[in-house]
Amino acid sequence: MKTIRSKLFSSYAALSLLIILLLGLGLTWYVRSFYLQVVQDRLVEEAHLTGELLKPDLLAHLSGTANKDTDTYIEYLGEKTNARITLIDPDGLVIGDSAEDANRMDNHLARPEVKQAREQKSGISLRYSRTINQEMLYCAVSVHDKKQLVGYLRLSIP
Repeated sequence: MKTIRSKLFSSYAALSLLIILLLGLGLTWYVRSFYLQVVQDRLVEEAHLTGELLKPDLLAHLSGTANKDTDTYIEYLGEKTNARITLIDPDGLVIGDSAEDANRMDNHLARPEVKQAREQKSGISLRYSRTINQEMLYCAVSVHDKKQLVGYLRLSIP
């Protein structure tokens, strides 16, 4: 037969374990959310900078004088930023990509992050990439020249 003391101890032990478990889950969620926000902020800043670097390539594409070295430059920037870079024209056509052949890629205008960038100048999406079969964090920013939209720059990291 259990004594009152052992019943109280069992109850307090179970309650303590439950509280520790809940605190652990809450702390894990908070740290993940904080880390994700920091990464998103950094990605938006890098996307704006990379978009400015690639703006001449977007303008050349729009004027019909595309630069043949665009893919090489995008691959180089992708290596330096440790991110996948996708350059997209205003109609959603992929002009260049640091990881895939742009000619084989479908239109990107309907992608969540690009839609958001069209409406709010930048967009973030955490989703699965069918192209590289991995969950990715995507960031797209709209690129403007003299207040006119010339395309979108998208960075993504696993």
